[in-house]
Amino acid sequence: MAYTEKITAQINVNNIDKSAIYKGEKGNYITLTIIPTPNNPYNDYMVKQYIKDKEDPVLGNGKDLIFDDKKEESKAATQQETQDDNDGLPF
Repeated sequence: MAYTEKITAQINVNNIDKSAIYKGEKGNYITLTIIPTPNNPYNDYMVKQYIKDKEDPVLGNGKDLIFDDKKEESKAATQQETQDDNDGLPF
């Protein structure tokens, strides 16, 4: 399942395990794992470097990237739902 919104992440490049950097056709790469952290009040995701058969170092954190226009759309939808719920009908 693809996520349809953007995630912004900050990583500490000093924590990258350089032994896990691999050369590809177009450059050098590392593999990252992005883990949701729903109970964390500060960040939405934890970013780790994936290393097979080793402890994955934590490189940083990430958040859902929500632009102001998306916030306004969400706020308008919530207000409309509230108005629909208060139409005076018992159901």
